[in-house]
Amino acid sequence: MNADLVNAFITSTYLVLETNAQAKLKPFKPFLKNDLVAQGSISGVLDIDGEMKGSVAITFTKECILKLISTWFMDEMTELNDEIEDALGELSGQVAGQANQKFPEYDKDLKATFNKVIMTENHTIAHVPDRPVLALPFHADDFRFVIEVCFDE
Repeated sequence: MNADLVNAFITSTYLVLETNAQAKLKPFKPFLKNDLVAQGSISGVLDIDGEMKGSVAITFTKECILKLISTWFMDEMTELNDEIEDALGELSGQVAGQANQKFPEYDKDLKATFNKVIMTENHTIAHVPDRPVLALPFHADDFRFVIEVCFDE
């Protein structure tokens, strides 16, 4: 897996979450996933098209997304609802936009686009079949989220 492309999504996520939610992010040891089950309650899913195909999911625990969106909205959010789903869609779109600005730096003809938000416990992410999925765990203000990255090469 191309480290530059992975870093494009890490730095884009950092920028978006720090800008919108003033989150202080702390990375933890990456690992390869052995199943498709998301490691949280809500995921923003991005598609990658161009010279290679792939997908990225940014998956949050309920506590993490509620804290981040509460800070962003400056209003206490206490449950997963349509407002949280829409907000994660907006954040995911911003991450895609930031990543798209970075791809030319790596001489890659790629485009990341927001696909959907999945908001159910124990949901699965349909990454590229038969390809490894790299999971990058982070803490944001003591709450956990994971960036999952998968490419077809």
